[in-house]
Amino acid sequence: MYTFSGWIDLCATVLDLLALLH
Repeated sequence: MYTFSGWIDLCATVLDLLALLH
């Protein structure tokens, strides 16, 4: 299970990937 900060890192990574795709 991810920690809260782990979720923050995961969301940040996803947002970075989405930014690259757009």
